[in-house]
Amino acid sequence: MDQEIYPDNQNEPDAMPAGGSEPPPPAPHEEQDVMPGAKPSAVGRLKSQKWLLFALIGCLGGVAGSAFAELAPGDSANPSFIETAMKTGIWFAMAASFLAVGLFMANEIYLRHNLHPRFVQRGLFTGAVGGMIAGFIAQALFSKMMTGEMSNTKIYAIYSICWGVLGALLGVGLAGRVPNLGVIRGIGAGAVGGAIGGTAFVFFGDYFVADDASQATQNIMGVVGRMAGIGLLGAALGLAMVVVESLFNEATLEVVWAPNETTKFNLGADPIYIGGGPEDQIYVRGFGERHASVLFSNGIIEFIDGESQNRTPLKNGSHLQIGTVKLIIHAAK
Repeated sequence: MDQEIYPDNQNEPDAMPAGGSEPPPPAPHEEQDVMPGAKPSAVGRLKSQKWLLFALIGCLGGVAGSAFAELAPGDSANPSFIETAMKTGIWFAMAASFLAVGLFMANEIYLRHNLHPRFVQRGLFTGAVGGMIAGFIAQALFSKMMTGEMSNTKIYAIYSICWGVLGALLGVGLAGRVPNLGVIRGIGAGAVGGAIGGTAFVFFGDYFVADDASQATQNIMGVVGRMAGIGLLGAALGLAMVVVESLFNEATLEVVWAPNETTKFNLGADPIYIGGGPEDQIYVRGFGERHASVLFSNGIIEFIDGESQNRTPLKNGSHLQIGTVKLIIHAAK
């Protein structure tokens, strides 16, 4: 398989990464696999639209989570604070678990990874823990501020705070899967997206419920309102992650799978691994695990051969061809 670096200026010689070795031929079962993006497709082009992918799948995850949360235990007569807090936490956890799975799946789809069950498990765990914590905070705030009739301002503020906390916790979980996002940026993006989405949740929860409707109609409208609200919460969280990630990048690695089908990685001190392993960020069938990597540290972008550890400096416009995948460096000149 080819492995070359093409300079942005054809008059300048550019070193070929040393120490590379020809990968072994694929095992028989691997020959049935299809290289991601080998042929242009509408699905492939959709995967390239990160903002749309995160917003859409985040929204669907929120809707699914809201529907699942309707199975949570209802209120009982004269409940204690602990009982109420537990029920609120369970509702938040059930709603957030599917929302988190949606965001984790959006990230894996964008990176052109296979959807392994472990990503679903991570999403469920992250969402359940974050939802339980946010639910306890929500009930504590409601109990402390519940003096007579609650104003809309207080209700909006409480839900914005609670969903912001949930978003921040989901951001911590996603930071481990989004290359070079970082925990601080993940927390910030999640908190902003959660606060915005929490406001939408309260608004739509009220908007769909008509006071003059029958009890059955109010119940149905309440479910619809909660589904719409948490769906928008998921979309807001997804968009916030994409926006924050794009605001702070200094250099990116663009992967061209096929015409008009790309994936972009933020470059930083954490290497972007290229190879055929399940944990490699850029999967290239037929290559060994961590065949090579690209990192950006101290203002220098380098291609590192995984076997020899030889390093080749890269710059804005440098092209790399690894197998059928083309890589392009984008950085400040």
